[in-house]
Amino acid sequence: MIIIYTTFPKLSEAQKISELLIKNKLAACANIFPIGSVYKWDGKIVKEKEFGVFIKTKKNNFKKVEQFILKHHSYKTPCIIQIPVQKITPKYKNWLGGNC
Repeated sequence: MIIIYTTFPKLSEAQKISELLIKNKLAACANIFPIGSVYKWDGKIVKEKEFGVFIKTKKNNFKKVEQFILKHHSYKTPCIIQIPVQKITPKYKNWLGGNC
């Protein structure tokens, strides 16, 4: 299992892409939460509200999820980060495996 972290400018976009990832069995679960972000873009410091998403999936799905996000995301350069999972309970691992 891995967790893929990404961000979106709108809740509706985060929900839509998360739902499509799950429908297409590329992910078993997505956690969406509001965040405040500060970053540099086009030489300016930007402060915005965004929506972070933790996407829970199998290790071998990273490339597919990455390509899906890149194709459907509204940002030119979306954050797509793989977070390895060190430990996972057997029941959750079985559930995850059966859903993606």
